[in-house]
Amino acid sequence: SVPGAQDAAIQVLGRSESTGLAFDHLWLAGMHQDGWPPVPDPNPFLPIAMQRSAGVPGLSLADEAARSARTLERWCQAAPDVVASHPVEPDADVPGRPSALIAGFQPATTPDVLARPASGQYGHPWMHRLSGATASHDDGAAPPHPRPDETHPGGAGVLADQSACPFRAWALRRLGLFEGQVQDRFPSDGERGSYVHRVLGELCRRCPTQAELTSVADSEIAEVIEAALPTDQWPTRYRENESARLVGLVKEWLKVEARRWPFTVTAVEAPLDVEIGGLRLKLRMDRVDQAAKVGEQDGGDVVIDFKTGMPSVNRWSGPRPEDPQLPLYAVAASPPVQGIAFATVRQERCRLSGVVDGEAIAGPFMSARKFAGKSFDDLLEDWRGDLAALAEGYLSGDARVDPLRPTVCRRCHLHALCRIGG
Repeated sequence: SVPGAQDAAIQVLGRSESTGLAFDHLWLAGMHQDGWPPVPDPNPFLPIAMQRSAGVPGLSLADEAARSARTLERWCQAAPDVVASHPVEPDADVPGRPSALIAGFQPATTPDVLARPASGQYGHPWMHRLSGATASHDDGAAPPHPRPDETHPGGAGVLADQSACPFRAWALRRLGLFEGQVQDRFPSDGERGSYVHRVLGELCRRCPTQAELTSVADSEIAEVIEAALPTDQWPTRYRENESARLVGLVKEWLKVEARRWPFTVTAVEAPLDVEIGGLRLKLRMDRVDQAAKVGEQDGGDVVIDFKTGMPSVNRWSGPRPEDPQLPLYAVAASPPVQGIAFATVRQERCRLSGVVDGEAIAGPFMSARKFAGKSFDDLLEDWRGDLAALAEGYLSGDARVDPLRPTVCRRCHLHALCRIGG
């Protein structure tokens, strides 16, 4: 129980939490046909007959209807004033269909309910405006960041969140409302991806040229993998399987490296201090390659980022790039680079994809002109302006609920706070 909850004037409770309590006034929300009675939810891992014999509730609609009717009767006896409400249909001006269990309730509007003496005695602010027009105000402006001159934690993730949804960036980066992570004995997908980064980064340090990297001995690969994996908590068999997985990925990736135009790795895990749009960030570039000459033209530099997911260069487009990490590296790197690329390291899906200055970089990349219809230098200027606008919005307190696309909301845990769609 929450200390002092019994003295609170208003309590927000779940349906099961309200059992056995008495109230002065009771408001039952969500009493629509699809929510009350609840949809049966039997355990999918146990036979229905076994659950019935054990008296498990919630096995059929008839059982749920009977149980819900009993609960509703107890609620009606728990307070002298009981209101049941249900939502309206989405994008419609007509009421939704209420639950059949509240058919005996007298229909009423919100002003009718608030006009009751029982409600008005608390001085509810709506009581003073019942005769006025309804007003709506959407405030997407938070206070400006209180410490704009400091280096902000989170790296390129700050701009990625601001691009995905300004409200998300404000809630995560300003309020710290990150989703809790359950610690497990075994690694998450992200942690397994970090092992791939460590192994390939160390191999690039040891073997910086294309010839050295693509001819590295199996024993050296095994040595690097052994050093990258944790030394405790894992069962021996699991560790052996993870090591074998990494060996297979590395060998498959080295085939991609062998097909490239000649290169030399000039930096691994290179730190990079950035200031863009007034926002200061600390970044770390996975890898920088210097390409060999293309005809008479000197070869350029390419920033490469290892990915174990499914990245796409299309996420670098538009005024709100969905994945701004590599464009941010490109505009901040000194000396300037002539290309950015994803190194996708996945079983049977290893590939190198990116956008480059076609006159300076050869290989399996898309030219800037094909990607955006302009030179790589002009593309850098576009990215610099777009990323600066995102940074300025973050610092100024832009906290609009404005997801870039619906998938942003499907992967977000902040719905109860932003109330999008509700």
